[in-house]
Order: sequence, then structure tokens, then C-alpha cells
Amino acid sequence: MDYMRGPKPLPRNVIELRGNPGKRPLNEDEPVIQPITELPEPPRKLKLEARREWKRVIPYIIGNRLVGEESLSVLATYCTLHAAMVLAEKKGELPPAAYISQYRSLAGEFGLTPSARTRIKAGGNAKKTEEEKRFFG
Repeated sequence: MDYMRGPKPLPRNVIELRGNPGKRPLNEDEPVIQPITELPEPPRKLKLEARREWKRVIPYIIGNRLVGEESLSVLATYCTLHAAMVLAEKKGELPPAAYISQYRSLAGEFGLTPSARTRIKAGGNAKKTEEEKRFFG
């Protein structure tokens, strides 16, 4: 198996949001994902704390057009990890290191960390419909 060196490739929409600072050619064969524009209900499998996290982050993620229908299960996994870490903290325990690592990785994927947000330029560059502008600015 061949492993690529350097950072993992970014999706085209993220490169476009960041402004393609390296001016590298974009992948013309990348699948086009339709971003979700309406707030979805949290999956039924999510427990209380995970649902709270879903409801907290989903407006940001949808508003910045960062997720399509195919990514909602990954977002649910992020929320489940969040809930597990909150539960561990309530018990006075440290969350398992594997949870922390996965949580940080998924948070970065969705632009939920300060460093991940600095790499996304969603304001003027994101193409929004009139209805989206009404709800998301």
C-alpha cells in the first residue's frame, strides 16, 4: 500500500473556501457533494449529551456549507465522542486517549477548532442562495 507524504488532501470546496493559497491545480474528478441547507434532526441513536452537541454545532456547520447528507453519520460519531468525554469528566475521570484523538480529528474535519476555522473563508466566498442568505446571513 502506498502512503502519501505530507498532509492529507482537502476536498475541493474546502480549498475554494480557503482561497487555494498554494495555487495548486484542483482535482477535476472529485465527486460533487450537495451541501445540506436545512437543519436536520439529530439521529435517534444519539443520547442526551450527544444531541445537545449536535444542536449546538449543526447550525455552524450547515451555515458554512461544510457537510452533505453523506457526512451526517460522521458528525453523529463526533457528537457521540463528545458525550463520552463529558460523561468521563462528570465521573472525575480522564477520557481515554483514543477518544480525545478521534474527537480532535473529527472536530478539525468540521472546522470546529480555532485552528481549523482560521483556514476556512466562508464569509464572502461561500455561494449562498437567497433563502440561505435569509437564514444564515
